[in-house]
Amino acid sequence: ADAMDIFDRMWDRYESGGDQSCKPDSAAFSAVISCIAATPDGPGGSGALHVLQRMKQLAKEGHTNVAPNARTYTSVIKALRTSRDDHAMERAMELLEEMEEAFQAGNSALEPSRIHYNVVLSLIATSRLEDKTEPAIKLFREMKTRNRKSCQPDSVTYNTLLGLCATNVHGSTEVKDATMAFALEIFREILHHKTVRPNALTFCNFLKSLRRLTPDNVDAVEPTVSLCCQLGLLTNRFLKELSYMIEDRDRLAYLLRLDVMPDFLTVLDFPPEWSQHNARKRHDVRNPKKVIVTSPYFRNSN
Repeated sequence: ADAMDIFDRMWDRYESGGDQSCKPDSAAFSAVISCIAATPDGPGGSGALHVLQRMKQLAKEGHTNVAPNARTYTSVIKALRTSRDDHAMERAMELLEEMEEAFQAGNSALEPSRIHYNVVLSLIATSRLEDKTEPAIKLFREMKTRNRKSCQPDSVTYNTLLGLCATNVHGSTEVKDATMAFALEIFREILHHKTVRPNALTFCNFLKSLRRLTPDNVDAVEPTVSLCCQLGLLTNRFLKELSYMIEDRDRLAYLLRLDVMPDFLTVLDFPPEWSQHNARKRHDVRNPKKVIVTSPYFRNSN
């Protein structure tokens, strides 16, 4: 890779000529790994793991300035996520466990945060596993049991898990039922969360899970639409998902309180307050509007 060639020249100039301006550090290594992750048809995950191993070896030889840190591991896991390695998920989870062990042993530079857990969850979501929920649930439970504020789930976590559920549709009926149960658990949890707020992506991913896993589950559709509009999170994407799920135009019009059903639904067909918060960044957890849940369907089961 070009980035690796540049890095090697830097290292050679430093070692052979003592050029301190070319002395690599962990930030330089992390930048190389990020370049590897972003390079199509590049070395991908295996290349990132190779660089990580090189950093560890150099640190053992006394080059402490190149010791891997939390940012390095983030870059490596992201490289694994974009790679075609069939064992990328297993390797990412091993790296996460490696970080936890090092942190527990006293290496504060390798403290895993929600960023690392979210990237691994994203990797699971894009994997080819027939049942993605099993490892995702295990990792999510582990994440919540960590007694660290930096490790607690955020809106990215919940949205990633709901998106994962929406794609976990190729297993048996039992797997689909278990996946939908988990999606409902996640959705209820974010609705009742003290600090994390749902956003437009939350509702889109949950509705997509409903459509793909339990298309006949009409009981959940009306409260989902109602709550989405109440929070001002209606989007064109949500309306598109809804039209895929409810093909009966009269029923769809009734659900959306429309007298006349337009040929193409957009948020402009509805009161502006129904979509007033949908322009926020999709992972913004600062949505100030408190969630008031009245539907028994979304009552907190805890």
